[in-house]
Amino acid sequence: MNRLFSNNTFYYFFLIVVGINFLGSIGGISKETDILILKILGMITVAVCLLALLSFFTDLKFNHLFFKIYLYGKGLLSPFCLLIYFLYEKITNDRYVSGTYFMPALFRLVLGFVMLVLYNKYKIEKNR
Repeated sequence: MNRLFSNNTFYYFFLIVVGINFLGSIGGISKETDILILKILGMITVAVCLLALLSFFTDLKFNHLFFKIYLYGKGLLSPFCLLIYFLYEKITNDRYVSGTYFMPALFRLVLGFVMLVLYNKYKIEKNR
C-alpha cells in the first residue's frame, strides 16, 4: 500500500492531515458568501485537497506533483498570505486578530513547513 514514502508513520500522518483538510474544505464551501472570489478559492482548495487525497490510493506518476501542489499551496502559501494580511491589518487599521485567526494561520504555516521537510526526507520517487 505504501509505495510513496519510506516511512509508514509519515504516510499515515500525511494521509490524516490531508483527509482533515479535505473535510474542512468541504465545510468551508458550504458557507454562504456573496464574494465570488471566495467561492472560487474554496472550490480550488477542495480540488487540491481531493487530488492529494486520491494520490494516496492511486499509482500514477503525477502523485508527487499533487502532493507538492498541496504542500506549497495549502500548507505554505495560504497561511503565509493570511499572516501577511494580518500584518497589514495591524499596521494600517491597528487591529490585532491574534485569538481569532493569527495563531491558527501560524500553526498551519509551521505544520506545512514541517510536513514539507518530512515529505522531502521520506518520499520515494520512481523513475518511469
